[in-house]
Parts: sequence; C-alpha cells; structure tokens
Amino acid sequence: MDPDITDGLLEELAREWAATLPSRFPLEPEHPHRFSRQFLDKMELLFREADRREDAARCRRGSAGKLLALLLAAALATTMATAFLAYYFRMVREERKEYSAVHYEQVGRGYAPEEFVPYHVTYVPEGFTQVQSRQTDVSYREKYTSKNGLYVVFNQSKIDQAKFSIGTENVKPVDIQLNDKMLAVFIDDGSYREIYWDDGAYSYYLFGNVTEELLVKIAESLSDE
Repeated sequence: MDPDITDGLLEELAREWAATLPSRFPLEPEHPHRFSRQFLDKMELLFREADRREDAARCRRGSAGKLLALLLAAALATTMATAFLAYYFRMVREERKEYSAVHYEQVGRGYAPEEFVPYHVTYVPEGFTQVQSRQTDVSYREKYTSKNGLYVVFNQSKIDQAKFSIGTENVKPVDIQLNDKMLAVFIDDGSYREIYWDDGAYSYYLFGNVTEELLVKIAESLSDE
C-alpha cells in the first residue's frame, strides 16, 4: 500500500534534497549571477499557473511543489555560476615602431562555456595541403602550404589567453566584415596579409602570403563542426 503523501513528508523530502546542494555545487561565484527580467517573468508565470491548477484535494501537495520549484531555480542559478562563469574582454592594440602587440583587457563578467572548442578551416584552396595541426587546452593552430611557396596559418585562442604581434610598420589596419556580420581587422604590407578578430569567447588570427580575397574566403569558412 502506498504511504500517504502529506505536507510533512513532502517538506521533509524537499529539505533533504536541498541539503545536498552544497556538495553538488560547492563553488560560489565572487559576484552571484543576476537573472534577467525576462527569466524572472517566466518563472512568475510558472508559479501563477501552478496556483491556478491547485484545487482543494491537491492544495497541500501544490504548496510543497512550489517549494521544490523554488529550490530547482536556486540549483539552476548555482549550476550556471559554477560551470559557466567567464569574463568580458575588449581588444587592445599597442603600437610599436615596427609592429603592434594585440591582447585583450578584462572589462566585465559574463557566462560562457568553459570547454575549449576548436574551429577548423573548411575551405582549403586548390594545391594546398595541411602540414600542421596543434591543439592545447586554450589554443588551436592549423597551417597549410602549397608547392609554389604559398602558405596560410590559422590561430585560435581563448580570448583571455590571446596575445600576438601584427606587422603595422608603414601599414594602416583596415576594418572589414566577415560573412557580412563579423567585424575584423585586415592588414596588407605587400608581401603578406593578416586578418584578426574575436567573437567574445575566442580570438582568431589568420595570415599568409595569399591574396586578400583568398584569405577572406578562408576566414569565412571556419567551423566548429
């Protein structure tokens, strides 16, 4: 025979489940996550819907169910904070005499996946072969060469780890768009060309002694699949 489901039983189960949260999610962010107004409105709608569906026979169970829903929302916030805490960065270019140094400066906090996901060149020009592929926990690199001395190198880094130098002596960087939506910087010194950009999570740097058209086509072919 099934045991009677009472307020006391449900509240006891809820307390026991809540007591496991510290062991499940032991880390606390320095600055706790604040849910968006849209998220809070949706949660309020869920609670209102639960209230409307309550009737006399299920009143007590509905009250305990709301407590469980609140605990679930708290667990969700903790999960987001511990697993997806990240930072916002902006690009900084320090001008030097013969080159410029590029790095990223922290300007805030946000949420993004922690696992590094490498992107790959999916468009390889005819006559080119891949001669290098190297991945670490924070970066990825591919290099392609042709028999007539042409080459293309692609570098990807977690944005907080990205540091590289670009040739800007007597050359003015030009803003361009990749795939009509991604802002990037293009440099052409006559002998080789460079494109670099970021998407908030990763920094990308592509260079080689191929034409601008070809370099842009390669940059626009990047995919994480």
